[in-house]
Amino acid sequence: MSKKILIIDDVQDTIDILTDRLEPLGYEVEGRVNPKEGQWATSKNRPDLIVLDINMPGWRDGLGFMTSLKHHPNLLGIPILIYTSLKDPEIRAKAVEGGAAGFFVKLEEDTALLDRIKALLAS
Repeated sequence: MSKKILIIDDVQDTIDILTDRLEPLGYEVEGRVNPKEGQWATSKNRPDLIVLDINMPGWRDGLGFMTSLKHHPNLLGIPILIYTSLKDPEIRAKAVEGGAAGFFVKLEEDTALLDRIKALLAS
């Protein structure tokens, strides 16, 4: 059975690019364009890993999404990798303190993101 990855990003192109890179590696990928849809998808189809943007409009941003998962015991333990265009060290620190398993800057750390996904889902 393939490992499930949920990508939550308000930019559909980002979801499409990551999907195109991850599906050939054997992962089942689902994309959602906002945290509210992402929370619904997480509850319905508990993924093995979440790739999450920080800066998204609307209901919650990425950090708020991470906090909301802590209130659902059946969703605890899902690794979350932050994939964002934000380079702010304070945001990075907040994400890691909030439980992120990694923080990657879009377009600059794509290879490192893929390597971390492979490492976390190996087994």
